[in-house]
Formats: sequence, C-alpha cells, structure tokens
Amino acid sequence: MKKILVTAETFGYGPVITCLKIIEELKKYVTAHFVFLGSGISLEQAKFSGIFDEVVECDTFSGESLRKMENYFIEANFLISSENIEGAIYGVELGKRVFYIDNLFWMWDEIPLKLWEVDTYFIVESLDFSENINKYSSKINNPMVVGPIRDMKPYEERFTPTNQLLLNFGGAESFMIDQNKINNYYLCILEIIDKALDLDAYSAIKVCGGKCLIDHLKQQFRGHLRVSFHTFTHTEYLKELYTSKSSMLSPGLGNYLESLKFNGNVFFIPPINYSQFRQLEEYKQMDIGYYFANWTDLYPGLEVIKNVSEEEGIAYVLNHVECFINDSDVQANLGNKMREFFALEKADIKEERLKKLSTYQSNGVWSVVKNIIKRGVESGDHPC
Repeated sequence: MKKILVTAETFGYGPVITCLKIIEELKKYVTAHFVFLGSGISLEQAKFSGIFDEVVECDTFSGESLRKMENYFIEANFLISSENIEGAIYGVELGKRVFYIDNLFWMWDEIPLKLWEVDTYFIVESLDFSENINKYSSKINNPMVVGPIRDMKPYEERFTPTNQLLLNFGGAESFMIDQNKINNYYLCILEIIDKALDLDAYSAIKVCGGKCLIDHLKQQFRGHLRVSFHTFTHTEYLKELYTSKSSMLSPGLGNYLESLKFNGNVFFIPPINYSQFRQLEEYKQMDIGYYFANWTDLYPGLEVIKNVSEEEGIAYVLNHVECFINDSDVQANLGNKMREFFALEKADIKEERLKKLSTYQSNGVWSVVKNIIKRGVESGDHPC
C-alpha cells in the first residue's frame, strides 16, 4: 500500500486543524497508509481525530529530530506539510514530492529558498498577501492561491442557543514561546474575566484550549466563577461556539473565520503571538459586531511593526505580554472593556458576518485535495 506522510507545525491550533481538514477530505478519494509526524498540540489533535493509521511523536521544527525519522520520509510516496517549514524542506532535500500549505503567506518577511522547490505551495486566503505575491510568485516553483481551509459555507440552523459563555484560548502552545509564559498569561486573563463578570450572568462558562494549558488553569484558577475546563476536538468546539450566547476568543485565523458564522457576541482577547497581533488590527476594521483589545488599544501609541522576522515579531508581542502581567492599571483597563462586553444584549449581526464570509473562496479544502490527486496522478504516485 502507498504511504502518505503528513506533518503540521506545533503552533496553536491553526496548522493541525488545517491539516486534519485536508486529510479528512483526501481519504474520501484515496486508499493509502497515512502517517502523522508531530508534537505537542498537533500530536494531541492528530490522535483525537482518529484519521491516521500511525501517529508518531517528532519535534518537526528540529532538524535532528526529523533526521531520526528519515525512513518515514524515504518510504512515503509524498509529503503533505501544514506550515511545517523544516519538515517540508527536509522532504525536498530527500527528493520527495512535497505539498506545502501556508495560512500565513502574507506575514513572512522571508521565505526559505528550499521551500520554493516544493511541488505545490498552497497560499491560503486570509489577510492581504499582494505584497508577497508580487515578491515571490515568480520565484516559487508552483504557487496556488486557495480559499481558507475551513468550511466556508453558512451553517444550517441546527444548534439550539444557550445562555453560555465560551472562552477559547486557542492551542496556546508553540515551539517558539515558553509554555510557562503562555500559562501565566492566560491565567491572568482568566482572573481578569473572573473579576469583571457577575457570578450569575451565564448559566454555563466553559474554558477550552490545548491540554497543557487547560490542565494548568484547572489546577491554578481560584476565582469565584463556576467554570468548567475542556480540550475539545474541532467538531466539538464548533458545536460549543454556535450554541453560546457570547464567546471570548484568541484572535487566530481559525477563530476569526469560524466566528463569521456565529451570531453571538465576540470579544477577541489580546494576542500572544505576532500573527494574532497583526490579524487583530485587521479585524478591528470590520464593522461586523466584534469587540476586541489589542495591545495597541491597551498601550496607546504602540507601533504595529511589519516586515520583520517571526522571531522578532513574537519577541515584540511577548514584551507587551510580560509588561501586562505586571501592570495592574492596564489589567484594570482590560477588565473595564470586558464589563462593557458582558453588559451587551445578544448581537444580531448575522447578515453582516455572512456578507464578509462570502468574500472568501468557499472551496479551499477541495482545491488542495484536487491538486494533490492531480499531481499524484501525473507523477505516478497516485495512491488510489
């Protein structure tokens, strides 16, 4: 049987959920042995999904760890990489056919030369990527722009609304950010919510995120709110989102795209990484019922830096995260913004959000899958 190797970067939920959407669809059309390599939140969600024949732990951001998995690369007919740069490059170096999916094409100040050589470089619609298209489209071997790797069709009204508040702190895990900083930050955010929210405002308050963060919050949170803590599969999370009255979300692309089908109140909490920082500035320009607190709102005059490396961008954001954790005045300011949010009546902005939803291509998943099958047929690697 043919083998397909799959990797997804350990950086919040975005890369792995993108990966799962692609593999779920691909498996409808191909018969193959699917192997997943990953760690942390990516490994966790890959196991939860149950869609892989093998799930193998590997720090895919580490060249040394990848080399230990050389046989998996050699035996694979091709590799599918969701934002895992090092894994994709290693596959190229071994002469493998590599399909690379990039949700953050707009953000990169530099794309490694070896990444230009992948079989197909899928550029996923999100923020304005015209500058990087102009810069790289003639250099990348085979670039292809596709719609978001999410279900972009309006959902049917099959969920019963509840008086629930959902707090989604995202994957809250990254190989580029110390986990203790992540844990301390979201505990601080939860404590601010606890002080800002009346005890009986909601019939249920659910906090969700990656298992590492959720276990920490469950052990450390000592507030007055009656909250429950969860690590959901993606399908479970969407059900919780669409049945909630209000949600407070980390400002990742997935949360943004999925909130476009949510007719409740949405508050985007301050970001912990660079892409979220940039994205939240874009969300603020949309008149579709969002509430938010970016670092530019909490620290007036703060510059939105661009054209820097991801490492520099993350360091810039983390500097403000660390300042915030030790700044009771700014915490109080955020708490006031949250009180205003909790006082809102239930939103009715469905049409405005669906109008925004309609500006994106709706067939991103199928576009990627169709290309993988087509290129596989042409190369003789088609696993049907």
